[in-house]
Amino acid sequence: MFCRCNALESITLGKSIEKIGTNAFSGTSSLENIDLKNVTQISGYAFYDSGLRELILPKKVRLVDGRAFGRCAELEKIYIDSDNVTLNGNSFTGCSSLSYIETAENTSVAMNNSFKKTGQPEETAAVNLEEINAKGTISGSIIELTGLKKLSMDGDSEIAKNINRIAINSLQTLTISGNSCEFDGYGFARQNVPENLIVTAENTKAYDQKNAAFRSNLGIKNAKFTGKRLIFRDRCSQVAQTLIDLICQKLRMLHLDPSVLEMILI
Repeated sequence: MFCRCNALESITLGKSIEKIGTNAFSGTSSLENIDLKNVTQISGYAFYDSGLRELILPKKVRLVDGRAFGRCAELEKIYIDSDNVTLNGNSFTGCSSLSYIETAENTSVAMNNSFKKTGQPEETAAVNLEEINAKGTISGSIIELTGLKKLSMDGDSEIAKNINRIAINSLQTLTISGNSCEFDGYGFARQNVPENLIVTAENTKAYDQKNAAFRSNLGIKNAKFTGKRLIFRDRCSQVAQTLIDLICQKLRMLHLDPSVLEMILI
């Protein structure tokens, strides 16, 4: 409808508008501001190739479809306040300037390869995205974010329990909050990252006999725990089996907050 309105700078939507249709505002290269206050669904290509620099997804948004914000090359920051939203595949492909994403508390965000590269011109992966500050939970896969340096998330996040869904090679600081944190699998085994591990979750576990999340990891230099209960597997050997063994490796600083009431080795 307003496709390629190059002079359009701002959009104010009526209260009754809940869906943005396909290609509705694509090619609006001068667009700077859009208030999506009552919108629940943003269809494919809705803001494709627009000039947005900052995006706020408010509480009612539930679905952002493929390429909805594709090739928004000037988009730098995304703030998500939605209680429960799915970012479908390629919804932010080609957002080459994107550097920061923040989600509010008590939000649930599914990132289904939302930032990946496609075979189309200028639809690149968001490799300049350096920080995700997720105060709620996140799920899906963000393995295409190869420039990610700082990641904060709730320990109940699906991604927190499946580290192989994160592009971890560039990760410098990992912060896990919430009620619980359970390290499993071999996500950080034989890796040189992250350098800084900060766990503020109330309960932390790393003890399953089948898992060795930090086995032979020599990258962690600073580890900080501020929760109340830590459970680690006590199996010190020449090869680091779990996080506690890193004390004998290259861990420089281990900080246990005074709030830590119980530390168990099993």
